[in-house]
Amino acid sequence: MSMDFAGIQSCLKSGDNEYILRTSTDVLHDKICSVIVKNGAIKTIYEIRVPGEKESAGTEEIVQSAHTEGKEYIQLLIEFANNMPCQMDNALWRDRLGMGFFNLAMYDEAAREFKKAIERNPDFSQGYDHLGRALFNLCDFEGAIKHLETAVRLNPDFADFHEDLAEAYLRLGHCQEAFDSANRAVIINAFFGRAYYTRALSLLKNAAYMNSFEIKPDFPEKVRNDLSKAVSIDPSLKDNNFKQAWEYLSQNCHKEAFDLLEKSPLMAGSQKFSQQKLGTFLKLASSFEDNDPENILKFISYLEEKLDQNPQYADLHYELGAAHSILAKLFNIRASRHYKRALEVNPSYAQARENIQYSQKMDEGTEELIGAILGTRAA
Repeated sequence: MSMDFAGIQSCLKSGDNEYILRTSTDVLHDKICSVIVKNGAIKTIYEIRVPGEKESAGTEEIVQSAHTEGKEYIQLLIEFANNMPCQMDNALWRDRLGMGFFNLAMYDEAAREFKKAIERNPDFSQGYDHLGRALFNLCDFEGAIKHLETAVRLNPDFADFHEDLAEAYLRLGHCQEAFDSANRAVIINAFFGRAYYTRALSLLKNAAYMNSFEIKPDFPEKVRNDLSKAVSIDPSLKDNNFKQAWEYLSQNCHKEAFDLLEKSPLMAGSQKFSQQKLGTFLKLASSFEDNDPENILKFISYLEEKLDQNPQYADLHYELGAAHSILAKLFNIRASRHYKRALEVNPSYAQARENIQYSQKMDEGTEELIGAILGTRAA
């Protein structure tokens, strides 16, 4: 069930939270607005400016009026969903808005936005996966399976989709299907802790409750091996129940072990889109102005450290790729400047003239890429 309004307010009062509320069509030629929320209310509005910025009357109208009227972030989020600028009304932004609701445990509202995302792009596999996860949290497991199966069909090479589907199957007691889906996730990504965990639980639940497929003599060893692998990759799965469950396993008390292990956070704690991370990227983009790669390089180092700790986290790989793309844009600006300077010093420098043209073509490509990264390019 969705969290009530008081619960949502409490969730927002955990500290300073940053949210991106609006961008223009072209990230490289207009304003990007963000707000800082403190204790549930809008505290600060700031803009990120980039080179070549045009005047854009009304760009921050939504957030500025909300700040003036003292609205809370949740009110603004709902208004934004109901009045999204037409240039942003695409699958990617609807999906991001849905994750904004999802991260506040507003699963009904999240599901509504995810449905809009897949209406705008019927081949948007991530939208189907997120809709399935929202329905999972609304205890509509059959609906979750339907959409998660679509996500897997559209993108069969993404381990996360198989794992999310495995968890939904497991909840309905479809142990064989859960095992098969988790197994596919492990085959795709051998460092996916949650997938090993779910694969173990599918074997354990089948032995404890379902008996829907043959229980082989070596199944306890397989369960222990998968659980050991899972917590070695993702220590967060080893909660307070794990030690007791392990003792139950050694005593062949399968029901007791499963009941304890099932309580560990899985679906609700799996990869969430981070508005804070998006804000970080927008800040990185602002460094185009200063031609200073230092902040980007620091952020890349930070992501690489996180990736060493959690190599199966797809969002980290994506964010690292995006940071490198932004860095490439920055270095290309510097390169172009030096080619132009070489041509000024020596007007007959043919190679410098040719490289300027190549640099301009590269610049066009990176602008489109960064627009896609930040979701400001039409889906």
